[in-house]
Amino acid sequence: MPPGAVGAPAELGSSFNVVVAGDSVLFELHITNATTRPIALEFATSQRYDVEIWSGTERLWRWSDGQSFAQMLGADSLTAGETRRYSVAWSSRGRTGLFAARGKVTSMNYPVELRTEFRIGTLP
Repeated sequence: MPPGAVGAPAELGSSFNVVVAGDSVLFELHITNATTRPIALEFATSQRYDVEIWSGTERLWRWSDGQSFAQMLGADSLTAGETRRYSVAWSSRGRTGLFAARGKVTSMNYPVELRTEFRIGTLP
């Protein structure tokens, strides 16, 4: 996976979880307003998140590929302590090995990018 900044703004708590069940892999990206005031996440399109799967330096899949998103400004509000959950499933189609995933919240003012590794199949 290419290098780059990873993390979330201090105002947001975040996690990126992976559950492997055979060929199906479920990704859950959580963001939580860690402040005592409401936060408005601003977006340039109707897309709110994205997930990519990598094997080494090769991107195997991106959730948003082939999708259309409305080209309009929008905002989502999180009250103090509120958590937003984004989830998506990927079919590995029989692939095995070590993979990397990158989950992103596409907010312009509070961008979040988290990475994790996961394994499909048994260790060699």
